[in-house]
Amino acid sequence: MKIMAFVDTHGDTSFLKKLVQRAKKDDIDIIVCAGDFTVFENQITIVLKELESIGKTVLIIPGNHESPESVEKHTKKFKNIVNLHKQQWSKDSITFLGWGTDGFTRHSDEFRELQREWRRTVHGKTVLVTHAPPYKTTLDLIGKDHVGNADVRKGIERLQPLLAISGHIHENEGEQDKIGNTVCVNPGWKGMVLTL
Repeated sequence: MKIMAFVDTHGDTSFLKKLVQRAKKDDIDIIVCAGDFTVFENQITIVLKELESIGKTVLIIPGNHESPESVEKHTKKFKNIVNLHKQQWSKDSITFLGWGTDGFTRHSDEFRELQREWRRTVHGKTVLVTHAPPYKTTLDLIGKDHVGNADVRKGIERLQPLLAISGHIHENEGEQDKIGNTVCVNPGWKGMVLTL
């Protein structure tokens, strides 16, 4: 399976058009957006229409620039776009798990509860999609400080997904790291093609 992943485009239509063009190629199976695809929800419909034009499943979560309620409302208008926030979605024996928002928090009680539920109910290969990066990785390092989410890191340690996709920290666009056997990536606004 090939995933085209991106994050933090913030309504930039020039980057979005390049991502859409790449995602339309035959080798891409799934598109994943890890949030902040708008600037405070401006142009949300325009962005989602562009993503719908790919003609393939787009899994999307809200970042800190989109509310979960707005993403839920707007994604319902499109047949190819799946709101993955607090949800799971499966294809070819791989389950995608999503958690949006939380860009600026170190801890999240709600995510902690959700990942406990996933540990009980989800089995097999998984991909975790969050907006906030996991704590103490190259994905959350700004200068000498780690600014990521500790509960996302614990969730990765416990769930052991094949892949963890996040963003939020623009300075770390394109960075990769590992937590145990999990490959952690910030695909950035330019996007990454990832093979599972």
